[in-house]
Amino acid sequence: MPTPTIDSTQSVLGYRAYETFSFLAGGSGSPDILYWQATSLPSGLSLDAPAEKACTCTVANTITCTAHGYANGDKVYFQSVTLVGGALPVVPGTAEGIYYVRDKTDNSFKLASTLTGTAIAITEGGGFAGQIRKCGTGLITGSVSTPGIYVFGLSAMNMATGTWPAPTGLSSVTYFTLGIEAGDGSTSVAGSTDLGIDINIDAITREVTMASSTAAAGGGAIFLLKEDDTVILNIRFKKNGVALDPAPTDLAIAFKELETESVLFSAGGSKTATPPDFMQVGTGAAAVCQVPVTVTSDALASALSNYESDAGTKFNALCEIEWKQTMEHFFGSTDLNLVSSSKTFLVTIERDLVV
Repeated sequence: MPTPTIDSTQSVLGYRAYETFSFLAGGSGSPDILYWQATSLPSGLSLDAPAEKACTCTVANTITCTAHGYANGDKVYFQSVTLVGGALPVVPGTAEGIYYVRDKTDNSFKLASTLTGTAIAITEGGGFAGQIRKCGTGLITGSVSTPGIYVFGLSAMNMATGTWPAPTGLSSVTYFTLGIEAGDGSTSVAGSTDLGIDINIDAITREVTMASSTAAAGGGAIFLLKEDDTVILNIRFKKNGVALDPAPTDLAIAFKELETESVLFSAGGSKTATPPDFMQVGTGAAAVCQVPVTVTSDALASALSNYESDAGTKFNALCEIEWKQTMEHFFGSTDLNLVSSSKTFLVTIERDLVV
């Protein structure tokens, strides 16, 4: 078969930061492109290009492949085969070198030449070992958190005809330009045009991170606050690096003195309060919870007074974020309220040097 040609006239512009999307490049020169490679994909995107798996055959009709993860009906092809004993053919070839998985178990399966075909009779000979691979779709999915213009490349692989067809070479790389716009249409991404502090919470580890440009060098405190400041925290949630939307009904933040852990000041509350204690902008992967924080309280003033004679002195405070979400009709007609909290993280509080 000819080496596939990837269509370079397709547009992948106009997506927004934190917005989940998918893109599938078209091609020609093959009825079925089997394998894709990508270069310079932006962080947060992944390409459907399954890895090859080691397999053997010592029992007629059965391929042994430990923890293969395939499902009946999956299309597969042999990346490479090493015969034992030189008996040919081992597996009758198909026109495109594509086979369909059937009769799968956790560690084995049989092959068919069509989706509903019978199992192919494998002539054992001396057996064989090789590498088998599930056909990839080339679908690119995910979300990109940082606005900008990205250039990435795609190449594709086809199969030659004949018994034990070997893959042809990869096609030449076709380059695409990906444009990621700021915000979700109603607000800009923090760090681009607004003055909010951008915070990410990992829904699995509960760890809090933020943009490297505002993170403290060498670790330590994540951001700096000063008495009488009023700031907006732009809080986003992620899971396995992908933006998500837990749609919290309540979101609270507490700042505590490091040594005594007494609360210095707090912010947030209920989204349904009048006026709301925080506001969610956007939905789905573009969701941002914006929480106003006013850095003032008697407890904070008392803590800062410990450093009154030391101009420019600052101390670390512990910060923790708690949120509540409702799962509707979780048990019949009963809603389930889930309460989660982040790990504590450090914030630097500085004396108010402005008179």
